[in-house]
Amino acid sequence: MSSSKDHTIRLWDLRPDQGDHPICVAIGIGHTEGVGCVCMSARANAYAEKRVVAFSASGDKIIKRWNLRAALEAGTSTDTSELQATHSVRGHDKDINTVILAPNDAVLASGGQDKLVRLWKADDLSAVATLRGHKRGK
Repeated sequence: MSSSKDHTIRLWDLRPDQGDHPICVAIGIGHTEGVGCVCMSARANAYAEKRVVAFSASGDKIIKRWNLRAALEAGTSTDTSELQATHSVRGHDKDINTVILAPNDAVLASGGQDKLVRLWKADDLSAVATLRGHKRGK
């Protein structure tokens, strides 16, 4: 998975049979500024259960939750599919620098230029906690 200043995220097929030329299998469109960070499901069973999700955060201060199921099921299709954001939330008051998903895929953490770390329920991006104390934004 990659993020870009072109306001998109991309899901790539990196299987060895692709050689040195990974194929973009899906694009996520919806941010209004450059996307600075992404993360994907960390739980091994998420892939077997086809419950793989990704999260992105951007200079637009928005966190998005993306369902990757359709893109992963398309597998070897030569067509690039469009990812669908299932949830969006304004996560911070300034640019968001980082997002990371807990190993059990239950909690998402985000950090931003507003000097906050925020915790979210990964299922619906509802707020869990705000951690204060940093002196500078990341």
